[in-house]
Amino acid sequence: MAVAIFGRFAFLLWLTGVSVAVNYFEAEELGPCPHVLPTPDVTLKQLEGKWHLSVAVLDAAKENLEENSVCVTGEVFVHNSTHMKQIWDMYTPHHQEFPVGTVELAMESVRPGVWAVQTPLGSQITGILFGYDLDLAIAVFCGWQKGRQVHLFTAAATREGSLTPSLRLKMSSILLDNGYNPSTTKLIVWSKC
Repeated sequence: MAVAIFGRFAFLLWLTGVSVAVNYFEAEELGPCPHVLPTPDVTLKQLEGKWHLSVAVLDAAKENLEENSVCVTGEVFVHNSTHMKQIWDMYTPHHQEFPVGTVELAMESVRPGVWAVQTPLGSQITGILFGYDLDLAIAVFCGWQKGRQVHLFTAAATREGSLTPSLRLKMSSILLDNGYNPSTTKLIVWSKC
């Protein structure tokens, strides 16, 4: 359990590049894993290719929005009908040609739209794809804290590097339709990669 929670902290630190996140998440009681219905008709082959992390949604005591200047790009590699690998690289404005951090995630399809995700630290979390379009994929990731399944983060990835108004609207609609409450979330947005 401690490895899963530490894995979340390390992963989110890497994603946001903000050192104060450790204190925030250690003090924060994590909320329950959102009840979302997986998108069953998306194959791993459809997810293959390049993606940009555009939004991360975290539970928070009050609404908060943060624009981040780093860019996180990834690529999905499909091994077969049940296994894929994701490699995510983080680039800062100062080193746009070389990644300053890389995370590799091995994923196994448990059932359509639901994945077992192996974290870099060896723990396992659950990923549920609940929003998909050709240019957008939204998944919630859940782990364990104090014996209960909790919301680690929700990630929205886009095929384009910039978060256009139409993508923002589509993403917001999917999140709101799935019970996400803007007044109790922290959004980290990467809009210009």
